[in-house]
Parts: sequence; C-alpha cells; structure tokens
Amino acid sequence: MAELFRQSFKQKLFYVYRINDEAHEGVLKIGEASCNAGMAYFAF
Repeated sequence: MAELFRQSFKQKLFYVYRINDEAHEGVLKIGEASCNAGMAYFAF
C-alpha cells in the first residue's frame, strides 16, 4: 500500500510596512503570505 507524505506546515511570512505620504502618516500596514512550494521555496 502506497503512503503519501503530506507536509504538516507551510512557510509563512508576516510583514509590516508604512507608506511614506501624508495620507498614511502614523499608519502601519500589516499582512501575511504563505507559500506551498515545498523546499524549492528555500532555494532563493
């Protein structure tokens, strides 16, 4: 019987940035992104 290996985690990136203009003064943007590329993600 063939067994399938399933990755139990995903690479995830959290980021924080600001936009340098008057309309966004004092505001931080926060977000996240994930990648399902497996080990190829670490080849960069």
